[in-house]
Amino acid sequence: MFSVSLDDISDTRLRRIAEELGVDSAGQKAEVIKAIKDKVSPKKALVLKPDESKNPFTIANVTGIIAVIVASVVLWVNWKGTMNALEKSNTELVKANQDFERKEKESWQIIHIYDIIDRGMQSKSSWSGLTIKEIEVEYQRQVHKEQKIKMTAADLSDDVLRKLLIGMTETGLIIRTIDDKYAVQRALINPRESMEKAQIHTNIQNIVLRFLAIESGKYKVNDLASKMIADNGFPPDDYYICINNLRACKWIAVDDDGKVWDSVHFPGDNKK
Repeated sequence: MFSVSLDDISDTRLRRIAEELGVDSAGQKAEVIKAIKDKVSPKKALVLKPDESKNPFTIANVTGIIAVIVASVVLWVNWKGTMNALEKSNTELVKANQDFERKEKESWQIIHIYDIIDRGMQSKSSWSGLTIKEIEVEYQRQVHKEQKIKMTAADLSDDVLRKLLIGMTETGLIIRTIDDKYAVQRALINPRESMEKAQIHTNIQNIVLRFLAIESGKYKVNDLASKMIADNGFPPDDYYICINNLRACKWIAVDDDGKVWDSVHFPGDNKK
């Protein structure tokens, strides 16, 4: 707080104060000051104090300003946190949607590849399975006409198709035959027939393995099939099921020249 003496006030301002108080302001400055003192405080010294109600920097006003600033900071922090949470949620939502689209596409691919092989094997010329080239032609045709699932040029590549076939082979949906074809396996429903077939297949596999224990690396795939079927009277369907099962279990292998070996006598690691 500070005080002001009337002597310190400018002449113009002093006369305006006198007029506001109803005091004659026409005389000399000293006369005007005396008239003001006689009017306002005739017995005590007159001290002018500023109007604190008009001072913007009172404690109450400063406290209010600080409160507003704090509230603004809190609102900004809350807004920023909300925006970060929304951004994170949006990122997670995009990722989840991408994962769903990828799985949906992969399911479509597996279902159609399985169907291509299954339908292809109903033909007499392809009863033992389809080559990767045969699968690829039909697969690309179906990809081109698909409208519900988003497909790209990359989905038509050989690498994608091979990766899908490997995955389906590993899960047991299909098998890769000894002559590099892909086939769907079917099982008999009748338990008695299944047991009889199992015994027949076990017998065929044992005969093939005993033969290859002596004759490994001497016969190509087709030549071995012809000899085994001719010498032992194996039904062709049963023989190919057995020979493919032996290869899937890695009990036999095919070298780079297409000749069949048992796993014990196979000369290298480049098994087909």
